[in-house]
Amino acid sequence: MKKLFLILLLVSFLSIAGFSQISMGITGGLNMSKFNGDLDDIDQSFKMGIAGGAFAEVGLLGLSVAPEALFVMKGSKMEMYGEDLESKLTYLEVPILARYYFPSILIKPFITAGPYYSILLSAKEDDVEVNGTSINIKRDVDVKNSMESQDFGLKIGAGVKIKKLTAMVRYSMGLKATNKSGEDMKNGTIELMAAFTF
Repeated sequence: MKKLFLILLLVSFLSIAGFSQISMGITGGLNMSKFNGDLDDIDQSFKMGIAGGAFAEVGLLGLSVAPEALFVMKGSKMEMYGEDLESKLTYLEVPILARYYFPSILIKPFITAGPYYSILLSAKEDDVEVNGTSINIKRDVDVKNSMESQDFGLKIGAGVKIKKLTAMVRYSMGLKATNKSGEDMKNGTIELMAAFTF
């Protein structure tokens, strides 16, 4: 999967180099994330985070391809033993997204979809130790070694572009378990993004 994604990334940048209608810019926004999977026994809520980085976009016959390089914060909030706990994951993420712009003059609405590949940068979570009636919580325990070093999945969304400004809402669905224990726990993220094209 990693090799396939690197090939797709290389093809995207070679395509960009071969076309004249190229734009680049910066993007950033807010994430609301929690884990998907067989987690019915865990009371979860969305964890807020940020995402930011750079992108390029090239037009191809009415469509466009937009590879991005992002710093992304994911994870989840959970309640266990009456305590609020957090899992905090940060990734270097590379989505390669196709966009289709609906015909318009000033405001350009679009839909977008494509794969992403991520490399885990850090992983911390709150750890609970129960000893009889006593509960001890250790905050921000480093658990990177017990987590998968890579993630991949799909993104879908929609947005509008007005001249150099773009606003987007996207959903990011992880297809790989986040930990090495085999537990069915995958990333799921709602992204509220804005972008500025140079």
